[in-house]
Amino acid sequence: MSFNFDYTGYFDVSEMKAKLANVGEEIWSEHTIRQSIFGAHKHTETVELIWDIDSIYENVKGKVHSNFYKFDIQTLLDGLQPIYEAKYGKGEFIRVLLVKLKKQSRIKPHIDNTDSLEFCKRTHIALITNPEVIFRVGGEEKYMQEGEIWEINNQNMHSVENNSDLDRIHFIIDFAIREHKNSKKTKSLV
Repeated sequence: MSFNFDYTGYFDVSEMKAKLANVGEEIWSEHTIRQSIFGAHKHTETVELIWDIDSIYENVKGKVHSNFYKFDIQTLLDGLQPIYEAKYGKGEFIRVLLVKLKKQSRIKPHIDNTDSLEFCKRTHIALITNPEVIFRVGGEEKYMQEGEIWEINNQNMHSVENNSDLDRIHFIIDFAIREHKNSKKTKSLV
């Protein structure tokens, strides 16, 4: 991959933002494995929708969690499918997370280093953000505006700084193109 950021499209996130406004803070502390295992993510909180630790080692769909149904994520994915297939070809959403980067914090520079994370299309959709949130990939900086879908080259060093007094919330969505879906080669994590 010779890019740092690649624009995938736009999706109206107003409905999802309204759903998030109606949930309590406790939803963000239900799952902490990602923050525990990956030091770069210690200042984040995660709502697992489709995800499990094994799925990042193999290009298989992660576990579907109860919040997937609570937020009606299937409707979201049905709306995103044509955008992703127009950009990447036939494939499947194999991991979906809501990730909050806390105010005045950062995700330290790192590279995603498993086979599945290398071959999937790792995309971010900004839900709640502001211009003081800066995403860096391979030395390039970007402010992702709400609703924008960006593929990041997660094989390049990347980091995020939230220099604001507001929490930033993104969807992180991994899309596996069918030709890479059955890859099972495993690499060690950084």
